[in-house]
Amino acid sequence: LGLLKLGLLGSMTGIVLAHTIGAIGYVLVIVSASLANFDPQLEQAAMSMRAGPLQTFMRVTLPLIRPGIIGGAVFAFLHSFDEVVITSLVGGISMRTLPLKMWEDIRHQIDPTIAAVATLFILLPLV
Repeated sequence: LGLLKLGLLGSMTGIVLAHTIGAIGYVLVIVSASLANFDPQLEQAAMSMRAGPLQTFMRVTLPLIRPGIIGGAVFAFLHSFDEVVITSLVGGISMRTLPLKMWEDIRHQIDPTIAAVATLFILLPLV
């Protein structure tokens, strides 16, 4: 109902907003776990050697929390890719995303392209 009042139904902005709301929990949990294991004394050591706040963040903090950020991004992408129902409800018939197109093709026709794309998404995490 809120998306309807804001005029976001049938728009890419509405789809992105709906997927962001659904995926933010995964990102917050994974990144906060990464930050919980971070030792703040490493930042203090960098600043004691005259590193500025930006340099400290770029050379100390970010490399240590990067695995958590990447993990959160992967989970957010997988969650978003799996949300065919939300995409079809928010986007309507005018918006077509790859997962929605794959779902429709699986239901209505047999096409080797869908099998190839699905295989890529299965093999991609192995690389």
